[in-house]
This record gives sequence, C-alpha cells and structure tokens, in this order.
Amino acid sequence: MMRQASLVAVLIAAVGTPAGRVAAQTSGEQAPDAVTPAADHAGQLGEDWSVQEAMGRLRSDSSDVRAAAAVRLWRLRDPVAVSSLARRLHAETVAENRRLVVVALAAIGGDEALQAVWEAAGEDPSLTVRTAAREALERAGVHVPPPVPQPQGPEPVDGEPESGLLGQGDLRLGGQIALRQLWRTDTYTDHRDEISVENDALSFGLSPVFGWFVLSWLELGFELDVLYSNDHTSEDEKRTTWGIDLLPQVRVHLALSEHVLFTVAVLLGYGYESGAVEVGSNTSDVSADGLVVGPELGIEIAADHLLIPVWLRFFYHPWSLDDSNTPDLAHDADDFVLAFGTGIHAFF
Repeated sequence: MMRQASLVAVLIAAVGTPAGRVAAQTSGEQAPDAVTPAADHAGQLGEDWSVQEAMGRLRSDSSDVRAAAAVRLWRLRDPVAVSSLARRLHAETVAENRRLVVVALAAIGGDEALQAVWEAAGEDPSLTVRTAAREALERAGVHVPPPVPQPQGPEPVDGEPESGLLGQGDLRLGGQIALRQLWRTDTYTDHRDEISVENDALSFGLSPVFGWFVLSWLELGFELDVLYSNDHTSEDEKRTTWGIDLLPQVRVHLALSEHVLFTVAVLLGYGYESGAVEVGSNTSDVSADGLVVGPELGIEIAADHLLIPVWLRFFYHPWSLDDSNTPDLAHDADDFVLAFGTGIHAFF
C-alpha cells in the first residue's frame, strides 16, 4: 500500500499541480486524496469518471483536471485498465500522449504497469518519454541502469510533430498564390508536313485548397487553380489566356522539427485554358485541355491551427489544342510548367 501511495504522489507531482507537490513530499500509507484538502478536491472532481474518461482527461489543459484523472486511475486499479494503457503505449504515435500514458501507468502501479514503464524508459524513441519513465521509476524506488549514450542527432521522425499539431482526421482549408512559367511545343501536320511551334508564357494563379488527413502524416487534398497570363511573346505578338486546373493530390508530411514539416506530393488532374493570340492585326482564338500531372516539394511552417506552405511544382501537360486560324488541323501541345507558390491555410 505504501508503494501505491508513493507512486500516485510521484504522478501528481509529475503533472505539475499544487496538490501533487504537497503529496510528493508526504510519506506513509495514506491515500493520496487524504493528504491535503487540495488533493481531496482533485479526488472529488473525478470520482464519477470511467477509466476511458480519466484517460481522456489526462490530456486536459488544466493541471487540476490532470491531477484528478491521475487519482481516479489510481483508485480504480483495474487490471483491464493497465492492459489497455500498456497497449496504448505501444500503439500511440504522438510522443506527448505516450508520456501521459507512462504517467498514468506509474500512478496505477503493479508489476504489469511498472514493466510497461520500464520498457518505455529503455525503448521509447522519444527522449522526453524515456526521461519521464525513468524519473517515475526512480522516485518509486526502482533502480534504472544509466542510459547507453546515443549518437547526437535529431530524434527519429514518427510522422507526427512532437506538439501533435497535426492529427488523424484533421481538415485543411485555405488559399494560395502561385507564379508559373510555361514552355509549350505546339505540333501539327499541314499538308503532310509536321510543324512545331514553341512559345513560353508567365502566368499568375489563385487557388482555394482543401485537405483531409487520413493519417497524421498522410493527406488527401484537392485544389482549384484559376490562372491568368498576359504575355507579349514578341514585338508584334500578344497572348492573353485564362485557365483552370482541377487537381486532386496526395501529400506526405515529415516533421523536421516541432513547427516545420517537409512535404512531398503527387498531383494528378485536369486542366483547361482559353485565350486569344494577336499577331499584328490578326487575332485567333486558342483553347487547350487535357491531363495535368506532376510532383511537389515543399516546406510547411505550422502554428496553432495555421499552416504556411512554400512549395515548388513541376507539371507536364500532354494537351490537345484548337486554333481558330487552323480549325481543320489537329494540334498536340506538350507543356512543361515550373510553379512556385505559398499561401495561408487553417487546419482543425
């Protein structure tokens, strides 16, 4: 009984409540909620919580609520709760959540719980979790051998920022702007002669963006690019073009640090453009459409409910083209596009 009381005192101290600091300095066989009036208040706060409710409240922003959840889990001392917490410890991908599970296991105590905490102290990929587990064991009187020195370097990336900013089921909404440089080769056959015409154009784009995080690191998204170009390709030639791209996309997010992510994406969709080409006094209407495909490399800066992406894309358009000056000729356009963009996105 003394070991159980000391373990819960360790837990409450670890989660940082005034009651925990008093309890951690008190020894004996008293139950934690009988140590001080503050601890008694914490016990009363969570006296009706189930195991699942208490586990959820360990993630509360309130230190008093976290203390109440700790006391409640200690009181339940249910072997089923220990097994569930131990399984959660192995399955959880967010380091902060694993640390909270370690704290709860230390509070409940017993061979199975302490064995799970022991394994976390030596095997968890996060230094924060290993340190929390070691401190809980040491304060409980369980000697833990010194850690084996590890090579200096960043902690392994588990696909989730340490802060848990992005999570499974989150949605992304936002807008972005882009500059695009296009290089086009227009090929058609006239009287059995194959003719190729090359030109290039700089365009500007605005895009609404939507995304859904299937996993904390994997996003399925969609964007609608609205494009405009007004280029003088030569002294006597002017091209004005409007276009849209419908772009479903798959994006992978890799955490470089707590607030910086590296992204890799594949975009595959449909594009259409329409415009006019003026050469001297002659004007022709031109339209083109077809497949849009290409990769994206980017960096995202993450804050509370905000993402600022910066990306570079390379597109290929194997399009068919219609020119009002040559309506009976089939044109094939091969486009290569380099695009640079940024924006502001909200996620929730």
